[in-house]
Amino acid sequence: MKLIGGSQSPFVRRIAMVLEALGLGYDQEVVRTDQDGELIRRYNPVGRVPVLVLDDERVIIDSHAILDYLERSGPATPLFPQEQERRMKMLFADSVAIAGMEKLVLWFYEKHRRDPALRCPITIGGYETQMRDALHWLGASCLPGAYLCGNELTLADITTTSLLNTMTAVAADLVQGPKCAETRALASRVTSQLAAAR
Repeated sequence: MKLIGGSQSPFVRRIAMVLEALGLGYDQEVVRTDQDGELIRRYNPVGRVPVLVLDDERVIIDSHAILDYLERSGPATPLFPQEQERRMKMLFADSVAIAGMEKLVLWFYEKHRRDPALRCPITIGGYETQMRDALHWLGASCLPGAYLCGNELTLADITTTSLLNTMTAVAADLVQGPKCAETRALASRVTSQLAAAR
């Protein structure tokens, strides 16, 4: 398999981490949407990443579709809980983290790609509040020394880690302070578990 996209995208990071958690080998073609649009459009007509190219050359675009494929094509895994209550809890936490990632992308474009004369400080501040709120809620919801949904790693933990790691790379000041301590600790546990599985 080939994953197309760079780690500057929290959605690409998320898919890379899921592939690692599932023990699936892949190559990564690092691209940037602002520089490699023509190349990306060969796979995705709207030029978005992530893109997953399967070994048989089928192409899956969008992280939700990629995750659906990965869940359906492999054996059952705690990453995607099947028991209804646990799955609902995981999906809620995952949705909070996804909302944070979406706001991060909007924040980045507003703050770094928009014409400086047109940037809106109120909009930027609103995105920063929403990203912090997501991190704070996720940290407060995490079980001490465990994960968001118990003792097993789930997709919500990976999505939260992707959000935190990407924010650390582009907006480090937003992840500092005691309110983000539990989220940072969760991301450290996830990173350690994925590293041990390699």
